[in-house]
Amino acid sequence: MVEGNGIFSTGDYLTPLKDPNQNPWYILMTLHGEQTGETIDRELHERNRKLWNAWACQGMTVKERHTVADTIKIDFEETAWNDVVADEVAALFQKEWGQRNGVDSIVPNIPLPSEFVWMAKLCFRRKVIATRMVFGVSIFSGSCFKLGVEFVETYFSELAQFNHVTFCKEANYQHANFNADLIVLGAKFYCPANFMNTKMTRYANFDGTAFSETAVFSYAEFVGITSFNKVSFLTACSFRRCKFLDLTYFLKTRFGGPEVMSDHSIDFTEAVFDGPTSFEECYFASRLPDMTGATLHETTTITADFAHWPILRPSWLTRLDIWLRLRKKVNYSKQSPKEIKASSARLRHAMAKQMLPEEEHFFFRREMWAAARSGKILPRMPILSFEFLSDYGYSISRPIGWLLCLWLIGIFVYVGRTTMGWWDAAAYSFAAMFKFFGFQRTYLAKETLGLADFPWMETFAATQTVLGFILLFFLGLGLRTRFRLR
Repeated sequence: MVEGNGIFSTGDYLTPLKDPNQNPWYILMTLHGEQTGETIDRELHERNRKLWNAWACQGMTVKERHTVADTIKIDFEETAWNDVVADEVAALFQKEWGQRNGVDSIVPNIPLPSEFVWMAKLCFRRKVIATRMVFGVSIFSGSCFKLGVEFVETYFSELAQFNHVTFCKEANYQHANFNADLIVLGAKFYCPANFMNTKMTRYANFDGTAFSETAVFSYAEFVGITSFNKVSFLTACSFRRCKFLDLTYFLKTRFGGPEVMSDHSIDFTEAVFDGPTSFEECYFASRLPDMTGATLHETTTITADFAHWPILRPSWLTRLDIWLRLRKKVNYSKQSPKEIKASSARLRHAMAKQMLPEEEHFFFRREMWAAARSGKILPRMPILSFEFLSDYGYSISRPIGWLLCLWLIGIFVYVGRTTMGWWDAAAYSFAAMFKFFGFQRTYLAKETLGLADFPWMETFAATQTVLGFILLFFLGLGLRTRFRLR
């Protein structure tokens, strides 16, 4: 954050920021004057842009200038540098420097276009408009944009670096073209960030960046290796119809705020991941990502651990289990079952293609949870029973617990309603549950136990047999799933 007189706080240390009017590149960007107020003076910016582009394109070939002009939709003549333009730039540069820094200040030489555009550690107190401008190697690291910055349709022909930059009001990079590496390490966006339709043809690195407001990357194209490691998307984020053509990393990225269970969207709708992708140790605070229509690479990795995913609204049995483990009130996801089902199905399918049974079943359980809470009640009853009895075929303890309950109920029924003793009742209840073992015929004939006078007990024993078989099947299913047998 900016404190006091342009002091920029980053962690435990303070770095004094400089006035951009003491920076020769900023003067070159605003030779006809700075932006004032909230409203952008487009005519003023157009005059500034033409002189800047003519200066920036000096070392380019005719072919490169045509490419630039066609890409950012400017006249080819705007990229031309000649004596008339050079004289105008020199005169305005000297005039503006004197007006902004005092007539007695030493006017520096006009930078060469081959030099780095060095605007690091500056505190921009006015709007910075760089729409359709051309930049070579550009360093903005450590700077602060207090009233917003606009890089719409900007052309970066070489490295662009925005490390530890603070964006306070607005950050607009729509249709920007990064033809070399884009490095945005540890930046802080306290405002909406708009990277819609941006093209990044080389390495793009956003590691450690924090987006406090909405971050939009919709329709962006990431051609090279892309890294969003340890990034925080504290509200909504959109990667709708993005194209990731190379390695993509979202390691330890956080989606959702740290305190309040927010309900902001995480949109990867119709995104295309053409290269290996990692979502390992990502944390989704309140929602599953919307993967509708997304194309995931065959080597997509994702952490299937309850600690990294929002807690769904569970049954009372699961709530009791969660409370016993955490000993505190838990906030549950507000996402609709329809969205959860679609996202879980897409992720389950991606894990199944890689033959990862543990991860596949993790998303299968979430898909079943959503199916059990969508539509009419009667079709949902079997799925709810499946959840209640075995946690969708994953739990071992639940079927064992229900088998134990069924056995104990049988003991009390046989002791209370027949002439059996406790040991005979226990043995007969077990034999009735697992009738296929044949214990009743061999050791526990009903004549021997005195059950001939209680014919209705056969109905109860048959019920035990059916329920015992079902629960034993669920136990086997849980063992099969837990030991990753296919």
